[in-house]
Amino acid sequence: MTPARVHKYSGCVDSDGDGEKDSCPGHDTWVSNWVDMSDTVVVYSEPYTLTRGYSYWTVDAFEAFIPEKVTVENAALPGGKVTIPQNGIPVPEITLSHSNSIPAHVLNNPISDAIESGTLVYDHTVGSYVIDLGTEHINGSTSRPSVPDIKNHDKIIERAIPQYHTKNDLLIFNGMTIMDDTVSTSGKAPEPSAVPESVICHENAFYAKGLTIPDNTLNGVHESKGTITYRRLAETVNPKRPEKIEIPISPINSVRVHTPVVCSSGVLDDVKNDQTLNPDRSRSALVLGRPSRIRIFTVGNHLNIKGYSENRPMDCRKYTRDRQVRFPFDVYIGTDKPDNSRFVPANTWYSIPLDEAYDEINIYIPTWVPKDYEVEFRQIAVNAPDLNTKEYLANLNINNYVAVRNSPVRVIGRIYGFRVTGIADKLWENVFRKSKGTSGHTGNCYYVGTRDEEGKDRGISHLFTLPILEGSHAVYKNRGALKTGYTFRFDLTTVGCYYGDNDHISIIPEFYYVRKDGTGRQKVDLWYHEEFSGKMNYFVKIEPTGRNRDNPKFMKLGDIYRNVPEEEITNTARILGLNADMFRNRLSPIGWLDRIVLSKYQRTFTGNTENLPPGVNADRVLQSVQRWYGEYYIPNDVYAAPAGFDVAEYGRKNNGLTGRESFWLKDGYIIVNFRIETIKNGDFDSLC
Repeated sequence: MTPARVHKYSGCVDSDGDGEKDSCPGHDTWVSNWVDMSDTVVVYSEPYTLTRGYSYWTVDAFEAFIPEKVTVENAALPGGKVTIPQNGIPVPEITLSHSNSIPAHVLNNPISDAIESGTLVYDHTVGSYVIDLGTEHINGSTSRPSVPDIKNHDKIIERAIPQYHTKNDLLIFNGMTIMDDTVSTSGKAPEPSAVPESVICHENAFYAKGLTIPDNTLNGVHESKGTITYRRLAETVNPKRPEKIEIPISPINSVRVHTPVVCSSGVLDDVKNDQTLNPDRSRSALVLGRPSRIRIFTVGNHLNIKGYSENRPMDCRKYTRDRQVRFPFDVYIGTDKPDNSRFVPANTWYSIPLDEAYDEINIYIPTWVPKDYEVEFRQIAVNAPDLNTKEYLANLNINNYVAVRNSPVRVIGRIYGFRVTGIADKLWENVFRKSKGTSGHTGNCYYVGTRDEEGKDRGISHLFTLPILEGSHAVYKNRGALKTGYTFRFDLTTVGCYYGDNDHISIIPEFYYVRKDGTGRQKVDLWYHEEFSGKMNYFVKIEPTGRNRDNPKFMKLGDIYRNVPEEEITNTARILGLNADMFRNRLSPIGWLDRIVLSKYQRTFTGNTENLPPGVNADRVLQSVQRWYGEYYIPNDVYAAPAGFDVAEYGRKNNGLTGRESFWLKDGYIIVNFRIETIKNGDFDSLC
């Protein structure tokens, strides 16, 4: 029997409607041939439906955006808004290949390829495509052999017909393959990976520093709004959004504006020049006719929160628009001497430059300023809409814009310039008088030291300083100690409100004994003989009681040897409403030997009225400086006993006194020490 060929047959059909029968199970033809016979038989398998599908991925739409800028609007920003371009955000690297064409993604047709290659052939007998498995010969011996069926025809068909070849669009994002365009021979292109989430921008991507809040931004909470602008990158597929999109920023914080100011200001206490006996240390001393200083610091304690004090003083200089001081009296500011260009009238707010050099400045107190006050300081925030909302020391309340502080001061007078201007002893005539027998003064005086009240050198020799003692005489070098019984004249100056009718100078002398060689200094009481009350009085003690108070002393201001300038007398008489001649020649009491009391009749007004600032009353200035004239002497017959020695008791026990008693101190000198005090309004118990 001749081997038979086997042909698959499946009842070929057109499965996809393209006009070609592409589903063919195959068939076999067997040729029988036994002995001398042969036959051919075609065998067909059962029909088999072949399925070939494909899949691939394309980019339907693709847009990539990158942040470009941020715009924030808030009243606390310059111009009300700020636009910040992105900084340091990298542009992603994108590789994109896209096609809408199926052939770009489905690269073959398995059936067509099988037909073209001859793997599938059309069998007209069965009217379908078949796969020819070839011919096989079967020997039948003496009988016709049976033809076997085709086995595993499905597997044969599946192996014979290939799959579709496909590929995706290509998308690579920052080196990461999202969609792979490698050709797949399985008919199924690989599924894409997920597009990575956007990373959070670094903290300085949208950062602007040095932004200054406008000076006109009021304190309070200012709401914000903002947008972020994104720019689309060039690699796109079917974009649906514009090239730039703006997205509102939410949430976005508000801004709390609270411009800090502090008022660490005050008047420096001129302690070293304060001559008051019982000073009020709760007030800073300002001395009339002297320079002083004020401090206006911009550094002080504010809120103990971040950006403010934080447990330490903060400097508010850059937040301060102005710092001001107001004196309730006339003052010169920014100078240590009278200067009309620096004069500031009372109750005038004066602005002090914010430069650090002006944190402490000079002031000068005119002589005509009376009594105690409070000096006002204030520092004003740059954004202050007005000056009505204020707070002590610092504007801790957000609704306030002005920090204030008051500095209590004592405006106090001065007493200085004590000098001896004449001695009645003829021995001294050529020292104080221009020529013998005349009243013209040489200008020589004896002062308390060579420096004046401001510490400046007077330009005099040490010879003309107190005390006057042996060797003080300007002509006779070995002479100088004053003789008892001779009056010496003096004057002194006060500054302040000592121009009232009941204002006085009180001078209490104290006495000390020293030996001729200057040793053995001790305090003593003086006793004297002198005629008064119509009789000679013996052993009268210089004390504030007893017979001494029956021996008052008198003085005439206009004595030609006192050399009071005529202008002083006439000006003072005019202000006091007195007749000048009467004022000049009036014999007025000046106290006693234990206490000199100078009154308005020994006082002239000497304030400097030259070149006064506009609006200042000249008479008020004239009155503000007073010169007081006085005189004193130690009686001719004088005795010195140790202080506290009971001379009267000694006399009672010893049948009186002769002046030759052993306790009297002799062969030495009496030093006179004046305690000079100002008396206001006749109150001798409350010394100024």
